[in-house]
Amino acid sequence: MNCPTCGKTINENDTFCKNCGVPLTLKQRAFATLPQTKKIRMLKISDYFLMFLISIIPIINIITFIVWAASSKTNVNKKNYASAALIFMAIAIVLVIITLLITYYILKLV
Repeated sequence: MNCPTCGKTINENDTFCKNCGVPLTLKQRAFATLPQTKKIRMLKISDYFLMFLISIIPIINIITFIVWAASSKTNVNKKNYASAALIFMAIAIVLVIITLLITYYILKLV
């Protein structure tokens, strides 16, 4: 486990950090035993600009969003954006097909 202040390795039974001297409460020692989560890189404005730009280019947007949504190396925020965009596109396509079918049957009856 690591010290919550300096990050150096400490024993579970230590009451203070041997490196920085910070006293460790029971709560801090319990927190230090938790597995460390991987830090996620924040997206820059240029990343968002690129995502929006790609989303307005037909066919390329679908291919790119599928790659981003399926890749394990893609940033989590970009992956979630791509997944949401694909779901939105699928709903839009279904609604367009339903509208076209209704219009076709209405015009066929006239």
